[in-house]
Amino acid sequence: MNKNSLADHLPYWHLEENYMVYKDGSLGAGFKIFGKDISSASNEVINTFVDKIERLFLSMDEDFKIQFFYRLTPNVLTLIQDHKNVSADQTDAYKEISSVRFQELDEKAKEQRFYHPEFHIFVRTKSRTINRRKFWQKKESFRKLSLIDFNESIQLFEKEIQKIENHLQEAGLSPILISGDDLFKLVFEYLNLDRSENVGCPKRQTGVDSVIPSFSSQVALTDILVANDYLKIGKYYFRTLSLKTLPEGQTFASMSDPLTKVPFHYWMSCNVQLHNQKKEIDRLQIQRRLAHSWASGSNNLSDLESESKLAQIEDLGRELIDGSEKLVSMSMTAIIYAETKEELDQKGDSLLKIFRQVGNAEAILETLPNFEILLKNAPGICEGTRLKKMKSSNAADLIPLFDYWRGNRKPVCLIPNRDSVLFSIDPFAKELPNWNGLIFGGSGAGKSFTICQLMLQFCGQSPTPKIVWIDNGASSERLLEVLGGEFIDLNLSSGIRLNMFDLPEGA
Repeated sequence: MNKNSLADHLPYWHLEENYMVYKDGSLGAGFKIFGKDISSASNEVINTFVDKIERLFLSMDEDFKIQFFYRLTPNVLTLIQDHKNVSADQTDAYKEISSVRFQELDEKAKEQRFYHPEFHIFVRTKSRTINRRKFWQKKESFRKLSLIDFNESIQLFEKEIQKIENHLQEAGLSPILISGDDLFKLVFEYLNLDRSENVGCPKRQTGVDSVIPSFSSQVALTDILVANDYLKIGKYYFRTLSLKTLPEGQTFASMSDPLTKVPFHYWMSCNVQLHNQKKEIDRLQIQRRLAHSWASGSNNLSDLESESKLAQIEDLGRELIDGSEKLVSMSMTAIIYAETKEELDQKGDSLLKIFRQVGNAEAILETLPNFEILLKNAPGICEGTRLKKMKSSNAADLIPLFDYWRGNRKPVCLIPNRDSVLFSIDPFAKELPNWNGLIFGGSGAGKSFTICQLMLQFCGQSPTPKIVWIDNGASSERLLEVLGGEFIDLNLSSGIRLNMFDLPEGA
């Protein structure tokens, strides 16, 4: 088929409520998940978490495709607006201070100096196979099936989706099923980043009318300029990086954590395809016989290398038979973008070095396949490129699912952490088991300054909370003066005393 438009290259067909129906008859769905904070977690906690991700692979139906889609974006405007709403009814003394803070937050957000990690997981079934009536019959793009068959497929897919959701919930990822509109917005931003930042995402048109454009046509609103070593979409230059050489030696849990600490905005797509394990075991049996013949040798001579390979094949076969492992194919692809080619090259070189921190793995900067890789790693497509066969335990170790603790849901106090990810604090959040806190550090580390910042933001609520600051010194005097508070200097010569036994009569 001659593909003359970008929409022709996309496999999306239409949305059936919150499920995507693809042109090959397969079904797909996605979840928004929340990453695991491992900054202070023990090795046991980290290993337990990764084991739960591996059990997801072990429990899924064969021939399923799964995609982990990670975005490090500058999308913090909603969080900043929620922070502003908390201080909507502030006092006059606080308005001038808060306006300066809000202006600084807005300027940094506009300059994209903040980072907001987002995690998504997509699942797609295998394509529906239909026998051809004629030998030379062409493969149809849109598979014909009855309404009864389609409804049965939807029901079976819903059961599988529920099972996957339960596994994600058990792993502590708090999955939320992605709605049709949210999926449309996610794909649109992926293919129209410049347009989405300047104009916004359009409203998705729904219906079965032939006049209404398809899902693929609605998300493809920007031309893609394909060059030898980059793509240009709007004002942004794009390039892709693929994992070429797997990590050396044994993989371990959290080894992919450096990929979530990248100092610039980018996207990461990890695709995992589950194979027919019976066929894989049969292939291993053939390899085992060959390795055994080489290891045995002739004239009672043995080959040490073949003996080692034979032992590895036998161990893997034993794990596949008892169900503790599965053989899967996995790809890791990073998508970087910048406004200039020089900046794009700098990001590419930096990301190549970060890949080496993942067990000395090696990635390559793609050139000619950029266009194909960009489309196959779009949200929900679950295809991937440069797939590497490995065990399910190794694949689970390589999935980047690690996040920062974002604080409390209500952003009473909003401050960036060391990696410029905004952190919300609500000192009296209901979900906290204890409303006491402790700040410690060396002399000059900024303890008093930090407390001033937190108290200043906490004071902006309505009604204005009552704050009592007991301090050895006068570091709080200036803050209390600005906010119209009262400063009491309590010392031996002040004539002021506090008597804990000075109780009212009858108390």
